[in-house]
Amino acid sequence: MRQAFTNFGHLPARAAQMGVAAAMLALLTPGASAGQRILHGAQSDAAKCHDAVRRADHASAGHVAACTAVIVEEHARDSERAAARVNRATLYRHLGEDAAAVADCEAALPMMSREANVAISCAAVFIDAGEPDRAVELLQQSELPETRDRYKYYHNLALAHHDLGEYSLAYYYLEKTLAAKPGFAPAVELIANYKVVED
Repeated sequence: MRQAFTNFGHLPARAAQMGVAAAMLALLTPGASAGQRILHGAQSDAAKCHDAVRRADHASAGHVAACTAVIVEEHARDSERAAARVNRATLYRHLGEDAAAVADCEAALPMMSREANVAISCAAVFIDAGEPDRAVELLQQSELPETRDRYKYYHNLALAHHDLGEYSLAYYYLEKTLAAKPGFAPAVELIANYKVVED
């Protein structure tokens, strides 16, 4: 079975810092001689949304709600809302709600389209939604991802070109996938279906 890949969760730095600060909050208790007490705050919605995407195969309505809470948060920055939309799109994708996933990517992309991780995640959404041409365009316009994530980028390009019937390009990107991550099972399985014919 083919699988388009996403990057694990998008969490703006400010949200990550707030989550850590809430979890690590320490107060001195007046009149007590025993030093500090640690108060463990509730995990922020941004952190819950981020964590949910790391386990997207087990996506639920509760996970989607955590991302939605960030999107509607009155004091959230645009970058936080956009990251939450990409995360929610990934969750919707795993729940089989392609139209909702595409809508979230479309809303987030104007702010984040050149970011490689966003492009990889939204390309997977577009591939699953039957829009491989949009996936190719998005990936080609984005920055090249860090070396550790490059195989996902190439693999999604291979799937999109395959779906477009551009088999030589698909094969090319499958080879690049395997060069970036030798033995990557989904690419190995898909490339086995190709037969190279000499002209």
